[in-house]
Amino acid sequence: MIDLRQYVDLQYFQYSVLRTVALDATDNGGITKIQNDSDFLLQKVIGSQTDASATVQAVDTGTGRQFFDRALNLANYLGTAQRPNVLLHPKLIKANSQINWTFVDTSGAENRIEVVLEGIKAYKTLPSNFVPRGVIQLEKYRDLDPFTYTFNPTALGALGTGIAVTNIQADSDFIITKLVATSTGTFRAQIADLSCGWLYSDNFIDNVNLFGTAQQPNVLLHPQLVLANSSIQVQLSDTSNAENTIQIAVEGIKAFL
Repeated sequence: MIDLRQYVDLQYFQYSVLRTVALDATDNGGITKIQNDSDFLLQKVIGSQTDASATVQAVDTGTGRQFFDRALNLANYLGTAQRPNVLLHPKLIKANSQINWTFVDTSGAENRIEVVLEGIKAYKTLPSNFVPRGVIQLEKYRDLDPFTYTFNPTALGALGTGIAVTNIQADSDFIITKLVATSTGTFRAQIADLSCGWLYSDNFIDNVNLFGTAQQPNVLLHPQLVLANSSIQVQLSDTSNAENTIQIAVEGIKAFL
């Protein structure tokens, strides 16, 4: 049982593992390390692969428990940012533990696999100089208004990198509820709240595992609060090996004090 009353703050976050598995090989070198400042409540499983002909097994070293009774086909575990595998009961993974992954390829070719665990970093104590913002108290706001912040389209060269920034207006806080993006090719990204240096993931994430579309957005099961007059930054890295024009948008609610 998860007692949320023990936590003083909750923050949206993604943990990940990325492996390239040789054809018809077993790879047991994948590790996801849970940071020591907070527990993690896993809500959604997302992933991408070159070919779904592979299996996965995972072990939580904090409890010694396997995720499945036997190796599971990737297609039976991984969703996408648009259509995630939602856990109807969040899985608690303790701070400072790790998840060991085993992948077995059966595709007959090299297989690039990324698994993304999306959920909540749950803090029992706050780091120094950390402003709590994950527990959103809607009753303190006098008005709420749907709104979308956009990042100027960013053009990346083949395998190039770039940075996109959007500024939160001074008249209101912003509650992120959805992540969406368009692009002319594949890319990897990492989001940060520049007002506090808060990263939204432990590493760069494939675009298909982070952003949805207007029709099928990545809906944050735990919305993320961004304070007024701050900025959100997205670091970008092209993986399409061609020119790539990217526009990112964060949908949500302007919250007026």
